[in-house]
Amino acid sequence: MFCPCYFNNHSTMHGDKQFCRANLVLKVDTGYYKSIKLDGAKVWVSTDLGSDWSTGKDSWVVMTFDPSDTPEQKAALTDILGQLYPFKWEKAATDTAAFSWNVDQTTGVAHAKMNNGNGDVELERVAGTNPNQEVVIPNLQYWKAQSNNGFRMWKTKEERYSGQGHQFDYKGTNGFLITITFSGMATPNPAD
Repeated sequence: MFCPCYFNNHSTMHGDKQFCRANLVLKVDTGYYKSIKLDGAKVWVSTDLGSDWSTGKDSWVVMTFDPSDTPEQKAALTDILGQLYPFKWEKAATDTAAFSWNVDQTTGVAHAKMNNGNGDVELERVAGTNPNQEVVIPNLQYWKAQSNNGFRMWKTKEERYSGQGHQFDYKGTNGFLITITFSGMATPNPAD
């Protein structure tokens, strides 16, 4: 039901292959990186943590920036993602594509979609014993974030990505929504 990467240091077997693929759709509610205002900046992270997380073997990441992100915001988000997810990627790439990200609390459906058709994530809220409350996992660290509001359990109706030589498509896998607080250790650019 939930991502093994929060409890293990390696990915799980899927048939005869070992991998951990995901789409992470992030939007900054409010914040700054150095002097760069990030309110509303968005990035779609498609990734596979690979088979051996200690070495980054077989791992890859594609950071797809929304066209509304300024060059300064893209640079800031790249620095932030490297601090939030301090991982040794075997392959890393960037892309640009417009995408939407909507959460409908009434219907219990969340949907993120790239306008170019390369990515799609549709989640539905997991029903708990009390239909008026979400199922939430508290007290669990989200990578290097200082705090979070708990992992809100939403199951994947569909999750797919196709781009930069990578492709996956899943239905019925785990998913979640989360709001994090992150204050990275910004380092000055040597050119500054």
